[in-house]
Amino acid sequence: SLASRADARSTTTTEAAAVREALVLGWRTADAAAADAAAAAESATRDTHWAHSAASSPSGGVSPLFRLLELSASADVPTARCGVGALRHLSRADELRPPMLREPGLLQGLVLLSSAEDARVQRHAFHALLNLATPPPGHSLQYELVSGGTDPLVAPLIALLPAMPIVAVAAGEDLELQHACSRLLHLLCRRGQHAPDLAAAVAPPAVALLDSPHPLAAAAAARAATRLADAAGSDGCVALLDAGALPPLVSLLTGRFRSGDDASAHAAEALIALAKSRRRPGAFCSPALFRALAAQLPRLATLEAQPRHGVAA
Repeated sequence: SLASRADARSTTTTEAAAVREALVLGWRTADAAAADAAAAAESATRDTHWAHSAASSPSGGVSPLFRLLELSASADVPTARCGVGALRHLSRADELRPPMLREPGLLQGLVLLSSAEDARVQRHAFHALLNLATPPPGHSLQYELVSGGTDPLVAPLIALLPAMPIVAVAAGEDLELQHACSRLLHLLCRRGQHAPDLAAAVAPPAVALLDSPHPLAAAAAARAATRLADAAGSDGCVALLDAGALPPLVSLLTGRFRSGDDASAHAAEALIALAKSRRRPGAFCSPALFRALAAQLPRLATLEAQPRHGVAA
């Protein structure tokens, strides 16, 4: 009914105001109050029905997003977890990503938090960055946040990519985080993206993630390699080959994972994209590589029973 809708809007406005006031309190008072404010905000932002109001209305002249970022950088670990957790929840809402990307210092702060010692803070930061790299439905490359570049959304993320500890994550044991990093790289390699530093920024972490023991992470890294070769052309292929992409791609192709049908197919697509480059003609001239590729030919016989294996062959 209209009355219930009005009540809901009133409740939404009241709750949003309460969180803004909590953030002001956390800003101005002791660590205990800051922790309470961060916890309240983290809990409240799980409900995106009213989170937009809480995130977009300045309180005391300072954006609530900035206050959440300050709480995320707290030396008190529970406070930091709640602050960056709230930013992660907010970044899930399509309508909130543009204002979050416009918030001065927010991306840089999340990148710094991606190197946090606390695993939960680090995971929240990476997932927030992954969400912010995701275009909302109906949008292609039309964020219009910064001037210059082919894709103004991903340009600042690409510039910050070398500061993210993705190679260290790839060598670690957090498989969920590895998958998130691979998906982030895949999103950054948009079709038509011609950022001059794209190849140099994406190739090393993508190659590191190709060795992930997580099949989904390795498959997503192979997809990122294919998209990089497509987006950056010959420069992308050379960067991947120079970073050592061939051995892990061949390992994926030859069935490193028992149920790695998708990983094998994505590795095949990446190898095809790399083979089209003529700037490293000797990269594929290896007897071991030829033997590995030839060993896949019998898979053609399984095309009907195992289509993805057949496509990879």
